[in-house]
Amino acid sequence: MADSNLELSRDTASDEMAATATRSIAYFILPMLVIVGALIAYKSSAALAVIGKVSATGGFTPRGNIVPRVGASDAGVLTRTLNYFLVIWPALLFGILISAAVSTFVSPRWLQSLLSKRSLRSQAIAGLAGAPLMLCSCCAAPIFTGVYERSARLGPSLALMLAAPALNPAALILTFMLFDYKVGLVRLGAGITAVLFTGMIADKLLGITDVSCDRDDWQAAARPTDFVHFLRACARVAARLVPMIIIGVLLSMVIAQFVPAGTYNSSAAKFLAIIVVAAI
Repeated sequence: MADSNLELSRDTASDEMAATATRSIAYFILPMLVIVGALIAYKSSAALAVIGKVSATGGFTPRGNIVPRVGASDAGVLTRTLNYFLVIWPALLFGILISAAVSTFVSPRWLQSLLSKRSLRSQAIAGLAGAPLMLCSCCAAPIFTGVYERSARLGPSLALMLAAPALNPAALILTFMLFDYKVGLVRLGAGITAVLFTGMIADKLLGITDVSCDRDDWQAAARPTDFVHFLRACARVAARLVPMIIIGVLLSMVIAQFVPAGTYNSSAAKFLAIIVVAAI
């Protein structure tokens, strides 16, 4: 009888562990996979379309209603800014969703253990996580906020944010297609250097803040209210970052509007612009 009770207790414990694992997948892992997977599918389809067009035509024409070009458009700064957001809003929305999902569904302890050391390994992990997202710096900014606030690891958070535009696979492919391979190699090298070392320098200067996790069994219970917290996190991230992104884009459009028309005609100027963009 005692053996039967012991076996029954073991079976019950095993069933509870299986149920907990199922709840963890449903409530914590699945939302992140769905959001990130949808983003990668969206960006990949758009990237493949652009790469196919460049391959067929041998050239790339920037959007005249966003990027100031002589004779392309008479649109002013505000119009260009609006046009820019009309293009990037899906990616920016994904950035906000991922940031909120990290804040809601990702365990601080797990992030802390994954990014615990001030090392190239942590930077590389974050860079590998950021590169497939293929986001511009505006759209990657919310993800930086979510990862940093959840992990308190400045270096890897910066690496993830920098990798999204700098190591964007589609952008790298287009660079090699449109420019001399040396330019592509320099862009790739500058991007890798920025991802690996910018965060480490920032960590060394500013230090590391410990993560305070509120409970050890963070993922033990599946709570439907977490999705309410997720929606609130989306609103909080959007309210905090979108106004600053708008201001930054406006300033960029003002600067671009008044850059002399022939500034980027020389090869040296184009090369410098590529390096600056890759580093930023």
